[in-house]
Order: sequence, then structure tokens, then C-alpha cells
Amino acid sequence: MRGGVTLQCRVNVPPGKQAVADKLELEGDFVLKDAEFTTPKVREAVADIIRRAQGKPTATEIAEVPVRMQSRFRMASGVMLFQDLWFEIPGAKVRLEGTYDVGKEEIDMAGRTWIQARVSQMVKSPWKRWVLKPVDPFFAKDGYGTVTTVKISGTYANPKFSR
Repeated sequence: MRGGVTLQCRVNVPPGKQAVADKLELEGDFVLKDAEFTTPKVREAVADIIRRAQGKPTATEIAEVPVRMQSRFRMASGVMLFQDLWFEIPGAKVRLEGTYDVGKEEIDMAGRTWIQARVSQMVKSPWKRWVLKPVDPFFAKDGYGTVTTVKISGTYANPKFSR
């Protein structure tokens, strides 16, 4: 990921013979502005989410859009714990909590999404849109077309998104 970052954190390096990277402890918060994912698979997944969140799942003009992310975090033993991680893209916002193992690049996060589009507007197939229309009201909340849970697992290079 690359982009502008505002970071405020406390750094602690306890004494010992371990490598600094293994014993480094961080605690603080950050804000990423106009951030872009650098992994092609992640970039395409985010672009697809943006298209669906805006109710335009087949739109090719929505390719890459910078995102905003902010969170409180703690890091110890190479594992970052995110508390109240907010991720905003055009058409949606996501609140997550969970961990990211820096050495293994493994993600384990879960949370909630607030999406502009209704469930039926997020699918590409016209007949699926029609079939899903009756369930739209069950997912609409808080002024959003869809509010649902999300889980992200796997690795940074190969994330898996589920509900």
C-alpha cells in the first residue's frame, strides 16, 4: 500500500538478545489518505467492491480509486492488532477489528459494511437483480442500501472475503 500517512505512536524496544524486529512493540493510531493498494489482485478486488457498492457492477470506468483508512493499533511479536479500523471507498465504508501478521502477511479481520447500493443492485446478472429485489428491505438500514457483516482472511497477496 502507498499513500499519505499520519501516524502517532508509542515505540517500545524491550532489552534482550532478540532482533529488534522481533521484540519491537508499537501502539498508536494512523490515518491513510489517498492510499492505493500495490498488489494487482487487491487493487482489482477493491475496484470490484467500489463498482458493486455504487450499484454499477459492470461499469468499467471505475477502475482505481484512492481509499481512506484509519485505526487504533498495537503491534507485538510481529502481529498487529487493529481496533476500530475504518476503511472508506466511494459507495461504502467498512469497520473491522482483527489482526495482521507482518512476517507471514496473514490477515484475520471481521466487521461490518455500510453500502450505498441495495443487494439487488450489486449483482451483474439482470435476472439475479430481479430475483434479489424482494430481499433488499431486509439488508437496508441506517440510510444505506445494504448493511452486512464481512470477514477478511488469507494473506495480503491472496485475501479471501466472506460474510
